[in-house]
Amino acid sequence: MTTLRYRSFDALKGLMILIVVLHHSLFVKGMHHGYLAVDMFFWIAGVFLMRDFLKKEQTTVQYTYRRLRKAFPPYLLSFGLAAVLDYKHLASFTDFDSFIEVFSPFVSFLTLTEEMGPPLHSYVILVGGWFLSVLIIGGFLLYSLLEYNRRLATKVLLPVMFILGYTFVFQVSPEVENFSKLGCFSFPLLRGFLGMCGGAMVYALSVGYPELLNKNGQLVNVGAILAFVFFLCIMFTKKSFDAQLVILIPLILSGLLVSGSWAEKCYRRLPFGGILPRLGEISLEIFLIHSPVIHIVHSCLKNMPVAVSPAVYVLADVFAVVVAAVLLHRVCARRAGA
Repeated sequence: MTTLRYRSFDALKGLMILIVVLHHSLFVKGMHHGYLAVDMFFWIAGVFLMRDFLKKEQTTVQYTYRRLRKAFPPYLLSFGLAAVLDYKHLASFTDFDSFIEVFSPFVSFLTLTEEMGPPLHSYVILVGGWFLSVLIIGGFLLYSLLEYNRRLATKVLLPVMFILGYTFVFQVSPEVENFSKLGCFSFPLLRGFLGMCGGAMVYALSVGYPELLNKNGQLVNVGAILAFVFFLCIMFTKKSFDAQLVILIPLILSGLLVSGSWAEKCYRRLPFGGILPRLGEISLEIFLIHSPVIHIVHSCLKNMPVAVSPAVYVLADVFAVVVAAVLLHRVCARRAGA
């Protein structure tokens, strides 16, 4: 995967993370299914997981450790900020039992096992916690399958699990945004794991049949653009079309993996298009920090002496989240360098 293709994926991640922030800002009218951008991240994670696996440079444990080493420091700092903002709830216990009830979810949060075991709920303002938990656990499971037997996994296990898994998902709910538990297995973990399986299969096919993909590059790019436009459109429909993601996202990612990526051409021609790849580089930090920052912004704007328009809320949310994510990224990078 060339540098240009890396930048194309970064640009796509940058746009998707903006959609996530706007979706949680709650002031963008008509965006009913902005959470679908999260599924794009799961699929992209699967693409890069398969790329890393094919390099054969690390075991499952090493792969998981490297991801934790990169992701856990910003997660911990974001978690700390959210806990400070939620101090009233955290100080609400009156006896030992209520103390255990309030703080027991922290164990699963800090160990990134939030999406495994019995359901534990907390009012801590941290949307990104479950996402990172799914990425780490789902990535570990997927990498383990590939390490056990890549041929069996890519040709049999992943396709079968993908078909049966998504069939089950959309029988349970028309929307993938579902935080219920399936015994000891959470719905979000199934959602993320299936997305990573899909991304891994897309990359495996692009590596296995590169000539076929590049020979029909223009056709693949046209299909990817149409899929991308439709993917954006369904976020603004009242009716759920979530099941379409199993068709649309593979087409979009195929367009990024083919030579002459459509995304690379688009973001270079757009005004300020170079911003998107930069946002993509800090998309993890943005995802982790955006919920508590949005909470702070809204609290400040609500206390303004004059009425503030929804547009100001949206602009303030995006600006504050990006600034906080940049600072978070730099702090964690300096600590890693030290």
